[in-house]
Amino acid sequence: MAAEMRERMITAIKEHGPLTVRELAEWLQRDMSKVNESMWRARKTHGTRYFRVTGYQRQQGNSGREARVYGLGPGEDVRKPVLGAKARQQTQYRYFEKNRALIYAKKKVQRRKTPFVNSVFGSMVAVMAG
Repeated sequence: MAAEMRERMITAIKEHGPLTVRELAEWLQRDMSKVNESMWRARKTHGTRYFRVTGYQRQQGNSGREARVYGLGPGEDVRKPVLGAKARQQTQYRYFEKNRALIYAKKKVQRRKTPFVNSVFGSMVAVMAG
């Protein structure tokens, strides 16, 4: 079964060029976790004999984490690029823009709470008064 899946992944990469695990899963019409597990198992068992990392691709929705792009053949893996300060700033800005309304709503609720009510003594006064 593992050899069959490995051969299907090799065929897909030959036909379509270097692919990420997500793209491989789409081409093979398999669950992404199964493709990822098969890739991990092939690389753990055989090293870079069948698959090697040929690059990294930025992906949306994962805090700017780069997805590995797999190619065929033996060879060295490409080193993972360091996520610079500018890229991190862009990721944080996208997050802020996407969640602006929620962030402002939380700040508004926090501003409405008075320090007296939030303190230990404030809660004791509320209990004694009530």
